[in-house]
Parts: sequence; C-alpha cells; structure tokens
Amino acid sequence: MHTTYPPGFDWHSIDLFGKRLLLPRALVKQLAEQVEINREQELLQSEIDATIKNMMLYGDLSLEQLRDNLLAFTKQPQQTMAQEASKPKPNRTGKYIKIFDIETILLRARDKTATRNVLAVMKRFKEGDNGERLLKIVPTNFITQIQRLKTQYPNCKNFLDYVESFTMLAKKQPYPAFYFPPVLLIGPPGIGKTAVVNAISELAGVASRQVDLASTTAGMILGGMSTQWSDAKSGVVIDLLRDNDAANPIVILDELDKASSSSKYDPLGPLHCLLEQRTAMKFIDEALDLPSNASHVLYVATANTSKNIPKPILSRFIVLQIDAMSPEQHCQVTQSIYASLLQHHECAALFKRILSKPVVEALRNHSPRIIKAILRRALAQAAMRNFNAKKLTIIPEDLIFSEAELLDSGLYDGSRPFGFAH
Repeated sequence: MHTTYPPGFDWHSIDLFGKRLLLPRALVKQLAEQVEINREQELLQSEIDATIKNMMLYGDLSLEQLRDNLLAFTKQPQQTMAQEASKPKPNRTGKYIKIFDIETILLRARDKTATRNVLAVMKRFKEGDNGERLLKIVPTNFITQIQRLKTQYPNCKNFLDYVESFTMLAKKQPYPAFYFPPVLLIGPPGIGKTAVVNAISELAGVASRQVDLASTTAGMILGGMSTQWSDAKSGVVIDLLRDNDAANPIVILDELDKASSSSKYDPLGPLHCLLEQRTAMKFIDEALDLPSNASHVLYVATANTSKNIPKPILSRFIVLQIDAMSPEQHCQVTQSIYASLLQHHECAALFKRILSKPVVEALRNHSPRIIKAILRRALAQAAMRNFNAKKLTIIPEDLIFSEAELLDSGLYDGSRPFGFAH
C-alpha cells in the first residue's frame, strides 16, 4: 500500500484479512450510506469497519469495485475544485457575522477518537452550516408597528420608547442593525414584561428564548455543560445562534432577582462575559469549548425588584420601571383585543365596533391572554344567539368563563393592580 496519500484526503484505516486497508473518508461515508445507516447516527469506529467488511465479504462490493471507487475519489479533488470555481457565487445581501469556527467543529465531528459527548455537541450543527449568521436590520415598518404595541401594552411604553430610540439611531447609520443595550424591566409579576419582549422579537424577525432563572441552579443554562459529563449540552446562547439565522437574537432573562446566589453554582456567572460586547466576541460555551462571537445577542431581563441582583450584573443593565395597568389602560387593552379579533375573523362589519361598558367591566380582572380567549368564544356565542341578525352585539351573557379562567380572575382582587397573567 502506498504511503503517499492523494492531497485533500483524510484516510480511514481498517483491518481486513490481517492487513491494513486505507480508504478516503468520503468513500467510507458513501459506503455506509449504501446500507442505509442514518447519517445523524453517531457511528463508532468499529461500526464503520464492520459495515465495510460485511459489504466486501457478503455483499456485492468486490476489491476491483473498491479500487475503481478509490481511483474515482483520487481524481475528485481537482474536478470538485474546478466545478466549485465555475459555480456562480450566491448573491447574499446584508451583513454576515462569523459566529462559529465551523472548520474546527467539522474536524471534531469527524474525529474517530472523539467521545460520544463531543460528537453529540458537534453534530447539532446542520450540514452546510458555514458558521455565519445575518446581522438583521430594523424592518422598514418597525416604527409604525411599535406604535401599535404601545396601544396593546400601554404600561410598557417606556420600554417600547427605549427600543424605538435605538432603532431610530440605527436608521441613521450605514447599516441599520437591530440593536439595543441590555435592559432590565422592574415591576410586579404578571403585567406583560415578558409578553412585550416576545412581541418585539416577532416584529424584528429575530428568534427569542426565555430563561427562567428562578428555577435555574447553575450557569450551564447559559454557558453550557462540559462534554466531560454524560448529559453535556450547549447553553441557550449557543443554541439560539446555532439553530437560527440571526446574529442578533433576544435572550429573555426572566426573574433575574430570583436566581440562585450560590458561588459554586452561579447561573449568572456567564453574564459577566455575555453582557459586555468586547468579551462576548470570544464567548466560550463549556460544551462547544471554542470561542464564538456572541457580541450581537440582545438581552432583556425581568425582575420584581433590583435589591437581590448582584451589583456587577446590575451595573451592566439599563433599568426601566414597568408599572401595572390602570383601569383605564385595562379598558384600552380590552378594546384593542376586541378590534384585533374582529379583523382576524373578518367580521368587523357584522359586530359593533366598541364593547359595551358592562362587558369590559366583566373582563376587568382577567389577563389579556384570557380576555382574548373569552372574547373569541363570545363572538361565536353572539352569532349563535342571533343567527338571522345583520348586526351583532356581545353582551355579558356571551362571556363564558371556564374553570381555568375563573382561577385566573381569582388572582386579582380590589386591592391588587390589574395586570397580565404569565
């Protein structure tokens, strides 16, 4: 067997009839696929060897055919390079950020000496991933749409103003990337803090992920778990960047004030790096164990109070107060939900444009999510009650409350502010 290998090949060695058989890895992959081995399955070295041996001993693959395939593969690099050079380059618009060292990741994924844990982490990357993600810009209609959100979330106006101000700044720059500095929303539970952030991510066209820090006891949720452990996995930040197309997704750090304060299992530890753009450019997730550029990830934290948040973490946020809705704001939100339902079901001409005061009052202690469910059913009840009528009106009797909805309303009483349910 020649010891000089053709350029461009990483050879795979197996024992056959007491001799060493060298094959190009690309050929090994092709042979394995011929027997319908799942490409996503983590193949052990011994499994690959057994596959090739069985195909040669009991299948229809002869040494001559193997030699022919081998000769074809030795000619492939030059042909492939010529074909790739002749292909037109894709016309990509926008600014792409190199997030992952994809070359090292692919090498580790092919490393026959790597542990199953390492392979499991590396193979989460999709085939054809080049490690780049698009830095998404502010959508053209974003400013108009954010005004609509101010109607739906009137008590969150200061946060929406905050986001709007940075989008206005972005629009004056050569590349208007969607961005705002880390922000902490302080306010009582159930008033729409998380919901409004999800609405912003939807408008911007970027993915978002909520991390419940109240139930998190270690930094692995953000920074990953080392592959030395059997249940190793990457953290939220790497997952978001790997599985989505944007370099600037949103991470929602829910209940930041309730995170564990244990120095041994500090879930906030990775934030010291992630919340600073300079250090986030070389963020190392413990499972991936490679520097990744997480400097464009956006962070919104929520909390009931700031007093339990460590000062080094708190200093990295802009703090905004979010108040509970007033009765007037609750009425405004209810009417807004009703109007959106009429538009969604294309029945605005059939129903009265405004809900009556008794109907709004009946819904006063419910969250917007429950209000939407009740009103949607009320539209159907009103239609059934007056099937032949040309104009319909929702009355309090059309509001049918389930046990869950009654429980939701029981969360509030006259002494508590109106708000949103989680």
